Parts: sequence; structure tokens; C-alpha cells
Amino acid sequence: MSKLTTLLISLFALQSVQAVDIEHRLALIIGNSAYRSEAALTNPVHDAQDLADALRNLQFRVQLEQNLTYAEMDSAIKEFGEQLRAAPGLGFFYYSGHGMQLGAENYLIPIGGAEALFEPHYDVDNNTIKASDILTTLEKAANAVNVIILDACRNNPF
Repeated sequence: MSKLTTLLISLFALQSVQAVDIEHRLALIIGNSAYRSEAALTNPVHDAQDLADALRNLQFRVQLEQNLTYAEMDSAIKEFGEQLRAAPGLGFFYYSGHGMQLGAENYLIPIGGAEALFEPHYDVDNNTIKASDILTTLEKAANAVNVIILDACRNNPF
């Protein structure tokens, strides 16, 4: 686990979880590593697993997902939002994998989405996940506390 992730978990644990009595703690952790060979990443699935273990120790109900396609990521995020709205409390979202920025919008790149980036009619909105959509999902839950950590590799490996 990176030093930054460890630091954030420690701060989060001390300030948000222990200082505020929140019954419902739900986390969605996504680690995408298995991009095509020249874009493959080593750390995301390992970091996701380490973070999931740490959050379970803080009494979170954790949904750990690894190497998701667009459809799988979209479904996991929608399910996460539904679960948060059903039992508001504390929402925690973590993503590790490739990301990119176009204009003022940040995007998370699913497995399979990266391979299509330079196709002639690549549709960013239908092949990547907007970071702003995740913010909207958490806002709609009306939680006492929401945490989002995006550990996205934003270099261009393609």
C-alpha cells in the first residue's frame, strides 16, 4: 500500500470513523490492473485489497472489485449508490487504475476501455466512468460523511 493511502486511512480512521458514531459504513473499492500489456499496472489490485482489509477492520461493509469492464464498473457504482440510499451513513469510494482528463472532466478507465482510446470514433462518455458521476452518486445518498480516493495513473501508456 502506498504511503499516501496509508496516511489517508489513518487520518480517516482517527477523525471520521472513531470521532463520529456512524452505524452504516459502506465502501466500494475498485482496483484495475489487467489492461493490455503495455498499459498493465502492478499495484492497483494489491492496493485495493490492502485498503479493503483495513476498512473491514474499521467495521466497514466492503465491496471489493478488481479488473472491471465498463459495464461491470457502471453496475457496481449504481449498486453502491442504491445501498447507500437505503441505509445512509458513511460512504467510501476508492479507485485505483488508469484515469484521464479531457477539459475539466476526469474519467476512470475500465478494463477494455483503455484498448479503444485511439479508435477513430472513440466515445469517452460511453467507455469510461466520469468522476463527477461518482460524486453525484454519493451526494444523492445524503450521508453524514463521504470519502473518495482516486489513485489514478494519468500518464499516457497508449
